[in-house]
Amino acid sequence: MTAISVAMATYNGARYLAPFLASVRSQDWPDVRLVVSDDGSTDGTREKVVELWPDAKVCRNTETRGVIGNFSNAMAQVGGGYVALADQDDVWEPNKLSVLMARMQECEARHPGVPVLIFSDLKVVDADLNVINDSFFSLTSKSLQAKTARDYLLSNHIPGCTMLINDALLRLVLPVPPQVMMHDWWLALVASSFGIIESVEQPLILYRQHGSNTMGAPVTRHPLTRWISRLTGPIQSVRNCRRHAGMTRATLLAYRERFGDRAPPAMQEMLRVMLDGHAPARLRLIRSAHTGETRMKAALVAAFM
Repeated sequence: MTAISVAMATYNGARYLAPFLASVRSQDWPDVRLVVSDDGSTDGTREKVVELWPDAKVCRNTETRGVIGNFSNAMAQVGGGYVALADQDDVWEPNKLSVLMARMQECEARHPGVPVLIFSDLKVVDADLNVINDSFFSLTSKSLQAKTARDYLLSNHIPGCTMLINDALLRLVLPVPPQVMMHDWWLALVASSFGIIESVEQPLILYRQHGSNTMGAPVTRHPLTRWISRLTGPIQSVRNCRRHAGMTRATLLAYRERFGDRAPPAMQEMLRVMLDGHAPARLRLIRSAHTGETRMKAALVAAFM
């Protein structure tokens, strides 16, 4: 069977490694290989990986890379083929890789040689794996139907831990530019403009929320916290939108710098509007898109760019 490499970026993740790696070991896909890039953990993470998966390829960064550089290095260490991205604290359903690979092979059969990204839904769980929501996409404003480049101009929809990508896409995305907002958004943006994105509605991951996630899903907060948020919300929202707009612009600039005239003509035109056009033109462009954000936030981000 075709090998699937699991590319995992770790940093002080020893606490949850055992259940995660056990779930990868339990996959019903017969050829699964583990590649780990560690960003200088001090809690025994690397040693734990070697103990639990002796034939894993474990690389230690000589200098701190951060989450984007760490995932970029993990994917680069794979070298090629099919790659599934992994977080260090989730738990995978036993059929995660086989379900994603079945969809991948169907897609590649229809479109030989095309970059492909397949992703699934997730169950959002707490630190003890108690289910908070059966569907990440019903809990957030992200969309399982986001497949076009326009859908990814303002933000990402796809948690990296759900992604399976093929070799054609891997070669396009590496190295991940350090100035992008997040590695998984970069993968989705490139895949949506050069290739194909398809989704599986079945939740295939227990997406653990424990307070230390680099990125996560919104969870119910204490009533006092919600009350304070309502008071400070408008000011904080504007600040967040300004920051998001800056990171969005940096991500799109990185795309244009990487691909330039190689980008599809439609994408080049959208970049011109987003990066060089006026706010009303940006708003018109994204009006019919799955933005990945609420309508109000999407409008503010587009205006601040």
